[in-house]
Amino acid sequence: MENLENISYEVIETSEDPGEAKLLKRGISAEFTLNDIDRDMKLVGKKRAELVAQLDIEDAKMENIKRTNPEIAEMDENMRKCIYIYQTAFSFSKVANEKIAEMDALLKEYREEFMQIMIQTGLGRTTPADENSKPGE
Repeated sequence: MENLENISYEVIETSEDPGEAKLLKRGISAEFTLNDIDRDMKLVGKKRAELVAQLDIEDAKMENIKRTNPEIAEMDENMRKCIYIYQTAFSFSKVANEKIAEMDALLKEYREEFMQIMIQTGLGRTTPADENSKPGE
């Protein structure tokens, strides 16, 4: 653990919410060994090799798509970007809507359970902490 006597803090940007004020921490030191550096270098080397392999896969995908759908290669970059953005948003929307429905059902179950706990135990709170969450009621 760092010796707190050698650490200093300075507010570099204030905020109405103290939790949002930006701070600068000074006086930090780190202990490490040559083996730590070796481990880090091996990890970076492994991650680099994985990235190169993934790049090869992505390049092969592009070549296969261009071969089977030559019109893709003829499209300008802007149109390809638009298609990519649309497909990404479409896929996200589908998954997100399914997850939202699951979360709404879960929130409804929690609210029902909360009310049963209140009825059976008589605990003081009358509403769940997430009362601002309207979906799933």
